[in-house]
Amino acid sequence: MKRLRLRLRLSKIKFSKKEPGMILIIALALLAVLAMVGTMAVRNSTTDIKIGSNYKRSTEALYVAQAGIEHAKAILAQTTLNDALGTTTGIFAGDVTVFGNGSYTVALVNDDDDSDDDGSSDDDDSSDAGSSDTDDDNNIVYIYGTGTVAKQASVTLEVKVLKTTSTLPDFAGAVNLVDPDVEIGLNSASVDIYGDDYYFDPGPPAKAKADTTGVSKHGIAVQDSSPDENIHHNADITGSGGTDDIDYGNTDVTLAELQSLRTSLLASSGLVTYSGSLTINSSNISTYPLGSSSAPQITYINGSLDINGQSGAGILIVDEDLDVSGGFIFEGLVLVGVCDTCPGRFESGSGGADIYGSVIVANPTSSHSDEARIDLSGGANIYYSTQGLSYATSLLDSSVTVMSWREIH
Repeated sequence: MKRLRLRLRLSKIKFSKKEPGMILIIALALLAVLAMVGTMAVRNSTTDIKIGSNYKRSTEALYVAQAGIEHAKAILAQTTLNDALGTTTGIFAGDVTVFGNGSYTVALVNDDDDSDDDGSSDDDDSSDAGSSDTDDDNNIVYIYGTGTVAKQASVTLEVKVLKTTSTLPDFAGAVNLVDPDVEIGLNSASVDIYGDDYYFDPGPPAKAKADTTGVSKHGIAVQDSSPDENIHHNADITGSGGTDDIDYGNTDVTLAELQSLRTSLLASSGLVTYSGSLTINSSNISTYPLGSSSAPQITYINGSLDINGQSGAGILIVDEDLDVSGGFIFEGLVLVGVCDTCPGRFESGSGGADIYGSVIVANPTSSHSDEARIDLSGGANIYYSTQGLSYATSLLDSSVTVMSWREIH
């Protein structure tokens, strides 16, 4: 019944003959609206794509800038801040480094927090950024890393970092015998041990020079209060204690400290190891370099070392006996023995040797009659040297810690 009534009503609807184009107009209007909606949708999609692309490039640029910062931190860990601030080559001099889809540049600026450019002192680190000062005095610098991707996106980060470096123990003498049972043999009038600060002048002629601004240490510092001694009456031992300067019962540096130092040095990434007992002379020195003042190194001999002539710099670690002769020259720290199974003994023979820095001998084992022993003759000269120890210190592990960072554009 309802269907019949609906059909009767529809049969009565009549379209006016005066409006033949109305349906077409309505259809066109609907099409126009749909076209506008479609156009807006396309525009919005295009804008979203551009925004997404820009965000992606900006994010990539941020990552590239961060890579530049990490590169700079790695370099700072391996060099002094003053050298890095004053460099005219490499990434700190504006070199562009390609990384992934982009590239980065890095700048290094002294923070000058302790002394501002105008001579005043303040705590606002960033106010001093941009100074040309290359003399760091507080181990803090700013790194600026700029990452660029496709020449369209660029991000610059400002990172404030603190560099900390491990330090050597404060050795009490030019020669340090860290053992409760010690034997000292200075068998020639030409054996000299100086606790006053000296440095090696390569000349010509090559010679030792006193550092008048340096520190003064003992000639020999001995843990044993009454060591066995055989000292030539003309052997020269001088230092902060005057002449015949042997400081008995000295415990400034302990065996535990030395063993901890040795362990950390052997874990260094720059360690150079020569296995077994070794003899080095003019015929094979190129095979077994021991570093130099311009390129010091940590050298480890896990046996005995007999070296005639030649030279080296940095840190020399010998597990067993060290025998030097023929005018051997070394600038830095010498560790002989020290480990629990290392029988330490230091000897010099014909032609002697010159060592600038500090020599440490320890014998924790039962070898050599339980003694840490030095047996020097033939013109051996051992000088306490701040400069020599600085070559050793430069090889110690450093860390670069981020104190703060911000994105500046």
